[in-house]
Amino acid sequence: LEQQLLEFNPILEAFGNAKTNKNNNSSRFGKFIELQFNAGGQIAGANTLIYLLEKSRVVFQAANERNFHVFYQLIAGATPEEKNKLHLSRCEDFNFLNQSGCTTVKYTDDSKEFEHTQRAFDILSVTAEQQWGVWEVIAAILHLGNVPFSQEGSNCSIKNDTSLGLAAELLGVDVNQLKEGLLRPRMIVGGGKNEVVIKGLNQAKVIASRDALVKALYGRLFNWIVHRINGVLSHPEKKALFVGVLDISGFEIFVHNSFEQLCINYTNERLQQFFNHHMFTLEQKEYEAEKIEWSFIDFGMDSQDTIDLIDKPPNGILTILDEQTNFPDATDSTFCRRLHRQNGAHRSFRKPRFEADTFKIIHYAGEVEYETDGWLEKNRDPLEDDLEKCMKSSKHELVLELFREGALPVLTRATAAASREAASPAAGGKAPVGRLNTALTGKGDKSKIWNTV
Repeated sequence: LEQQLLEFNPILEAFGNAKTNKNNNSSRFGKFIELQFNAGGQIAGANTLIYLLEKSRVVFQAANERNFHVFYQLIAGATPEEKNKLHLSRCEDFNFLNQSGCTTVKYTDDSKEFEHTQRAFDILSVTAEQQWGVWEVIAAILHLGNVPFSQEGSNCSIKNDTSLGLAAELLGVDVNQLKEGLLRPRMIVGGGKNEVVIKGLNQAKVIASRDALVKALYGRLFNWIVHRINGVLSHPEKKALFVGVLDISGFEIFVHNSFEQLCINYTNERLQQFFNHHMFTLEQKEYEAEKIEWSFIDFGMDSQDTIDLIDKPPNGILTILDEQTNFPDATDSTFCRRLHRQNGAHRSFRKPRFEADTFKIIHYAGEVEYETDGWLEKNRDPLEDDLEKCMKSSKHELVLELFREGALPVLTRATAAASREAASPAAGGKAPVGRLNTALTGKGDKSKIWNTV
C-alpha cells in the first residue's frame, strides 16, 4: 500500500504537470489528498480529488513552455513497434507540441520518465489493456491537432483526411461521422426534437470545436485515471481518521494572463483571505476573550474587496462573464467593455490607458493584467452533440468509459450570499467557499477541504 501511495504522484505529474517559464515541473491542476488511517494509527489508504485542470494547455502553450509531460514521455519512451501502431514520429511533427519552440527539458529524460509512469501504472493495478487505451487516446489527441482545415467560401473543409483517419482509428470511431461532426454538425431548432438542421461551420468555429473535443478527451481521461486509482487506494471502510493535504497552483503573474490565471489567482485570493482572517483577526479576538492586555492591530491584509470584485453579483467579473456567455451576440470585446463600464471605479480594478481588451486586478500578491481574448469560449467549453455521440459509438472500451453517462462529476456553485453566510459567526466561522465550488469534484467536498485547512 505504501508503495502504491508513493507511485501515484508520478502518474499525477505525468498527466497534470508541465514545463512553464517559471518552473520545469509546474502542477497545472489542484488536488486534495485524504490520507486515511485506521483506529490503530496505521495508514489505511488515500483518496484524491482533483480540480482546475488547465485543459487549454493541451491545444496551446506559450513560448518556451510545454504541453503536459505525458505527450513527450510517450514519444520518447514508446518502442518502435508501439510508435508504429500509434503512428507517432517526433514531437516536432505535431502542432500541439511544436508551437512553443520547446520540446525538451534540461536534465529531464522523458524516456526514463515514461518507464517510471508505466511502472507506476503496473504497481497501481492498471492493466496493460487499459494502459494501451490511455496511449491510444493521447496519440489520437496529437493527430487531431494535425488535421489541416481550410476556409472555402463560408464553410470549412479538410485538405487531407490522413490525420483525421489516424485519430478515428485510435479512438475506435467512424471517420466520416467524426468528420461530419466537426465540419457540419446537426443542430436542433424550433424546440422540437425532430427539427434538425445541418449547418456548415467556418474555419474558426471548426477549430474551436476540434479543440473542445480534444480538451474533453484529455480532461475526461485525467478524471478516469484518478478515479481508477482511487478505487485501488481508497478504503473508506477502514478509515477512522484522516489527514488532508490541499495542493493548489501558486499565484501566477505571466506576460500574458488569461481565464486560467484568474481562476488560479481567485482561488489563492480566497485561501489567503481565509489565512489572514484566522491568523490576524480571530487570533486577536482570542486574546480579547482570554482578557490578555492587547491593542488590536489592523495588518491591512483584508482581500474581501478584491474577492467581491471577482465573484459578487451583480457586477462581479465571473457574474458578468456568465451573463455574457449566454448572450448570442456577445463577444470577448463586449464582455471587457462591460467590465470597464461597471467596475471602472472599483479600487481593486484598473482599466487600460488605451482602448484594449484587457483589465487589471490589484491582488494581494501584486497587480495582474488579464487579456480577455477567448474567455467566453473557455467559459462555455462547448462540445458539439454530434461529436459526443461519435465518441459514445466508439468500439474501444476506454473511450466508451470516458463518455458514459455520469462519467463527469456533478459540480455545484454557491452564491455569494451563501458564501458570506457560511463565513458568519452564526455558521461557526467556517471559511467562505463561493466560486471555488465550481472547481471541486462533487457535493460536500468543499467542507472536507475547508475543515482540513
